[in-house]
Formats: sequence, structure tokens, C-alpha cells
Amino acid sequence: MTLIITIVIFAVALSIAAVVITIPTMIGAKLVGAENSGFGSCLLATIVAAVISTIIGFVVHLFTPNALVLGAVGAVVAAFVYASILDTTWVRGFGIAMVTVAIALVLERVSEKYMPQPAPEGQTEEWWVPGGGRGVVGSRELRRVWSLDAG
Repeated sequence: MTLIITIVIFAVALSIAAVVITIPTMIGAKLVGAENSGFGSCLLATIVAAVISTIIGFVVHLFTPNALVLGAVGAVVAAFVYASILDTTWVRGFGIAMVTVAIALVLERVSEKYMPQPAPEGQTEEWWVPGGGRGVVGSRELRRVWSLDAG
């Protein structure tokens, strides 16, 4: 029975992850007017672009560890993958890549606002949530105690 529950939980988590990584690509594809802007095509394009960009990025990283170069190579690879799978031009594929990156950056900024931050100097057992929230984590415990006061 626990195996079935584990498989169901894994399938649900995988489905949520697929939707989260595909929606920005779908938005970009619709904005630039790509021929194939459906969920399946965008999911396939996102996965293929990630895999190929990772492989090529690893090879490029052997020659230069420059993050700007790695980002540029990743954008060009993603543009070609999006152009071929979503049946559009290379320039539109690059537009899809840029829209996807812009949405990811906005989501990263929004989530950063609510994620726990490292504690100030000298306070090793506490983490701080921006906006004044404070929590205490015990050294051997996995529980977090939330406090709404700023002090």
C-alpha cells in the first residue's frame, strides 16, 4: 500500500513540476506567435532545451567558467530548440527564451521575498524571514517555530 501511495505522490509532484516549467514557455510561445504553442510541445521543447543546454554548457565550462558566456550559449541553444520544436523562426525562438527567463526571474524575486534568510552575524540558531518574521530552529530538531514579532 505504501508503494502505491509513494507512486501517486511522485506522479502528482512530477505533474506539478511539469506544469510549472512549461507555463513560461507556453506564454512565450503565444506571445511570439509560434505555430505549436500547446502544452505537450512546450513541455518537450523545455525538457530538450534544458538537456542540450546542460550538455553543451558543461563542454563550454571546460574551456571558460565565465557565467556570461555560459548564459549566452544556453540562450542560443534554447532558441534553436524552441524554433525547431515549436515550429517558428530562430528570432522568435530567442524571444521565447527571453520571455521564459524574464518570467523565471520575476518568480525568483517574488519567492526570495518569502524564503528564510541567513541569520544576522552572531546568531547561528535563528533564521530571519524578510518583513520581520522570526523563527527558531533547534540544533537537533526538524521543527520550526514561527514568531510574528520583529524582535
